Amino acid sequence: MRKLFLCLVVLMLQAVYIVAHSQSAPSHGSLFRFIINRGEVFSANAPGELTELTLSGYFYTNDLWEGQLTPFKSANSVTLTGKAVINEYSAHLQTKVVSSLSLPSVVSPTGMFLTLVVDGVPMSVQLPYVNESDSWVAGFIYTYSVTVEGRGLTISGVTCSALTENNY
Repeated sequence: MRKLFLCLVVLMLQAVYIVAHSQSAPSHGSLFRFIINRGEVFSANAPGELTELTLSGYFYTNDLWEGQLTPFKSANSVTLTGKAVINEYSAHLQTKVVSSLSLPSVVSPTGMFLTLVVDGVPMSVQLPYVNESDSWVAGFIYTYSVTVEGRGLTISGVTCSALTENNY
């Protein structure tokens, strides 16, 4: 009877440890963050309303398929809608994140694209790769600095940092 009681106590302690660890562990995804700034040629009178953000042209690395055919032309996309305001123009580095989204590990052999609708005008830009394998692996935060210049977008920088439970 004593051995049974001891086994039950050990099992309960293991269950408590597993639950506690799973709540504090970071997600198996990655976080894409976008710092979206007004450029020098963006009208000072324009409201700078961001109503749509689309990330497209990627595949999940855990997508499965069989045979010789691959889903090369059916790349995924995700669109966020709502209403946000892009950052004011500044000659100094901006750090305010305007929008972010979580994705699992993704790959994009033909390039991943960011499309924004600012003041009703759609604009697109290809995101620069962060490594030589055309992939954005899980467990990292990818922060892109985007500048709205008139009717176009420019990527002015990208940083990659480890994703932890403190910064997710």
